[in-house]
Amino acid sequence: MKCVLALCFVLASADLRDQFEELLRNWTQAAAGKGYAVAAQIGWSSASEHFTVAAGPAGVGGRPATSKDTFLFGSGTKPLTAAAVLRLVEQGRIQATDSVAAIVDPYLRRHQEKTLAELFGAGVEAASVLDVIRMTAGFPDFEVGDFDDRMLNAGGFQPVYANLRYAAAFQKNATGKALLCAPKSCSAYSSAGFEVAGLILAAVLEPQGSYSDMDLGEVLPNRSRYSSFAFPPVTSPTVEVESLRLFQNLSLPGYAAMYGAPKEIFQQNPSILGWTCGNLVASAGDLARFWYDLMDQNSPSPVLGPAMRGEMLRMQPLTQGWAKGAPYGAGVMLNTVSPASPDPKSFFFGHGGITYGFASSSGYWAASSAGFSVVVNVDVGTVFTLTVACHMMQLAAAWEHKESSLNCSEQEEVLGTLEREGARRGVQTYWA
Repeated sequence: MKCVLALCFVLASADLRDQFEELLRNWTQAAAGKGYAVAAQIGWSSASEHFTVAAGPAGVGGRPATSKDTFLFGSGTKPLTAAAVLRLVEQGRIQATDSVAAIVDPYLRRHQEKTLAELFGAGVEAASVLDVIRMTAGFPDFEVGDFDDRMLNAGGFQPVYANLRYAAAFQKNATGKALLCAPKSCSAYSSAGFEVAGLILAAVLEPQGSYSDMDLGEVLPNRSRYSSFAFPPVTSPTVEVESLRLFQNLSLPGYAAMYGAPKEIFQQNPSILGWTCGNLVASAGDLARFWYDLMDQNSPSPVLGPAMRGEMLRMQPLTQGWAKGAPYGAGVMLNTVSPASPDPKSFFFGHGGITYGFASSSGYWAASSAGFSVVVNVDVGTVFTLTVACHMMQLAAAWEHKESSLNCSEQEEVLGTLEREGARRGVQTYWA
C-alpha cells in the first residue's frame, strides 16, 4: 500500500510541475511572438513539493533555459538580509534596539570611511537596528538622479561606501538635510538602508575584514538547502573584488531596458548590484524553498523562530517616497498578484525585485502553504512575473481542489506592457 501511495504522490507532483512548465512555456512563447526571446523560471516549495521549471532561450539564439540556471533577484535579496540581521538578534549577538551607528561607526573608522553621523548627521544615532530593516531609519535612497545610467555605463567596481555617500549628498543638496526625516518619524523605501544593514552584518561577522569578505549565505541555517545561492562580490586574500564578474555566478545574461541605452547584463562587476540590498544570484526553486523555510512553521529547517518571524510580518504602510502606502514589515512586503481581484487569496508576503536586466516576484502564499518565485531576464518584466504568478496560483488552487476567484490579467495586456517599454527604450534590438 505504501508503494501505491508513493506512486500516486509522484504522479501528482509531476502533474503540478508539468502544469507550471506548460504555463511558463506558453508565456515565453507568446512573448517570443512579440519579438521578446525571454528566459524565465518558476520555483515552488511546500511540505510535499519542491521543483523548478524553466522556459525560453538563455540569451539571443542561445540554448534553452533550464531549472539549473541562475538569475538575478534584485530587491528580492532584502528579505534574506533582514532575516540574517534578525538571526543575529535571536543569537543575542546584537539587540533589535541597539543604535546602528554604535555598531557600524567603529567598523567604518577602522576602514578609514566616514561614519554614519558624518554622512547623515547626528540624528542618525537615534536609528536602531530594527529601524534599518523596517525602512524607518530615515535613510534616503541612492537610486536617484542619474545614478543607474552612470552605474551601467561604468560597469566596473563600485564600493558600497560610494553608494552611501551619493545618497547622503543627493538628499542634502535637494533638501539641506541628508536624512529624509528623524528616525522613527517616517518610513520610506531605501536600498541604501539595506546596505547599512549589510554593514551591521559585516561589523559583527567580519569586524577586521573588508565588507566584501562577508558572505550573506553563511548567516543562513543549512545553506546546503539552497545550493545555487551566491551573494557576490565575496572576496578572500587571493581574490580581489575588482577582478570579479557577474558571469562567475550568473549562468545566463539579462537585458537592461529601463536605464538609458539597452545593455546586456553579464560581464559587469557584481558590485553594480548594490551588495546586500540586491545581490542574490540563485535559481527560482532555491529562493522558493527559502521562502517556505522562512514563513512556514512546518519547515524542517526554519530560518527564524516565531518571534522574529512575527516581527518580519508586522506591517506598516510606508509614509514617503515612490512606494508610499505600501505595507512593509522587516524586509517583507504584503503584495498581490491581482490588484483587480477581491479574492484575499491574491495576497502574499514576499518581495519584488527589479535590477539591471532582471525582474522577479517571490514570496510565501499562505493559501497553498508554499514558497514561490517567478523570475525573467528583462528588467521591464515585473507585470510578466506577477501575472504568471497569478495563473500559477490558479493552477495550484485547482490542483488542490480549492475554490479561487483570482482575476489574472490577459496575456495581451502583459505583452503589451513589454512591447511598450521595449519600444520606448529600443530594447527589441536584443530580441529581434
